[in-house]
Amino acid sequence: MPITLRVLDELLVPLEYGYDCPYDILSRPDVVPATLDEFKVYEELRLQSRLSSADAKIIAIWNQRRWLYITMDKVALEAAQAAGVDAVDLQALPGTIKRLGLLDQEQLRALIDRMEQDDRTWLPYKESVLSSEQE
Repeated sequence: MPITLRVLDELLVPLEYGYDCPYDILSRPDVVPATLDEFKVYEELRLQSRLSSADAKIIAIWNQRRWLYITMDKVALEAAQAAGVDAVDLQALPGTIKRLGLLDQEQLRALIDRMEQDDRTWLPYKESVLSSEQE
């Protein structure tokens, strides 16, 4: 999974406080530097003052490279879509996966559990997706 240099900078902050969790995170992704055109789009997004620096950089790069952006951040999602980025609300994925029959119930539960664990978050819709009948 690619990350921007700004996200990399933010991931390194816990090291200054003695935490080693960034090493696990950084063992996985590729760092993606922005091109000059991507940086110009980034600057335009930052002038709008709606997004964090990291989200603005991600949206700028994903926009120029036509990558799919997946996020749980509603403001970033709206900004990405307004910028022409193909963007998906992370919370919509489990229901879509179930509706399309891409995973069985057990596999879907494992995926949601992993999403919660890897993102250190709680997905409030989890039980409704897992308990509802397939449409």
